[in-house]
Amino acid sequence: MILVSRYHPALVVLHWMLAFLIIAALALGALVMVKIPNADPMKLEALRSHMLGGMAILVLMLVRLVIRTRSAHPAPASAGHPLIDRIAWTSHRLFYVTVIAMAVSGIIMALQTGLFDTVFFGHGNVPAAFWVFRIRSVHYALSRLLMTLIALHILAALYHAFVLRDGLLGRMFFGRRIAQNVPRHELPVTTGAPAGATMDRIMPWISRAVLLAVLVVLALISRKFIGNPVETAAASDIALRSPVAITNMRASFGAFPLGCALFALVCLVTSSLRRTGLVFVALIIGTALAVRIFGIVADGTLAESLRLAIAESVLLGLSLAAYAGERLASSSSASRRA
Repeated sequence: MILVSRYHPALVVLHWMLAFLIIAALALGALVMVKIPNADPMKLEALRSHMLGGMAILVLMLVRLVIRTRSAHPAPASAGHPLIDRIAWTSHRLFYVTVIAMAVSGIIMALQTGLFDTVFFGHGNVPAAFWVFRIRSVHYALSRLLMTLIALHILAALYHAFVLRDGLLGRMFFGRRIAQNVPRHELPVTTGAPAGATMDRIMPWISRAVLLAVLVVLALISRKFIGNPVETAAASDIALRSPVAITNMRASFGAFPLGCALFALVCLVTSSLRRTGLVFVALIIGTALAVRIFGIVADGTLAESLRLAIAESVLLGLSLAAYAGERLASSSSASRRA
């Protein structure tokens, strides 16, 4: 059995991506949305961002769970006290359960209240009150439990970093993963297993799904700017006042994402280019996200840009995780053949 000194790079990416998204979703729900009346049009935008963020968290959490169970990881850390170690073991597993349960409860509430039709398709209105639905109380209770687990997690990390000084935080950062072979009977019962044949079968389909999702998004963006550039630009308060401006909009904002979509399509159908496609997607989405964050800070457009920033963060996290998973599956397959 192989033990390593750090978690797999895919888990590192997903850990910090999920940390950002979960805290943002909790802050949006607990600090922003509660202050907006349900009849206010801004509530619709806030709900859209919150729901997209919740669904993204659910997808990324499930991907993380799959990679976590299929990749080699460090032996369980110890705080030097059996009770504290047991609390740590329980809280980590409870964290997974709580995050997934909270996302599922949010989806159930959206289905019961018709929010999917209202928020994404403009049919109907936001309910006057959510508390009349029992699932709202469940969603609220899970959010407070999640906040408690996050606070406990942060306190534990600080304790290891500044009291024990055992370098535990280094496990969740990038760096060389020093591996060692340990007899199976000497391993703790909580230690995970290395990636196996199942990983080899799953990862190509995860990568294809990521490339397909990006392809669809880019194609839709391209279709809007090529087919209806005037109204699409007007939605962002951009006025096209001449025919040449319309043509330039089609040839730039429309053609660029279309070319990227076509390249993603080539990588999707060509197995040898799958990793190349994932790197390309990560560079394109990562650059867009970095510039958008700069714009949010420089222009003060957090509310208007949050939904797109969440979507880009999810696509970036999935592409990086898929690439790392492909590398893991490839190295695992090579070691088994050897």
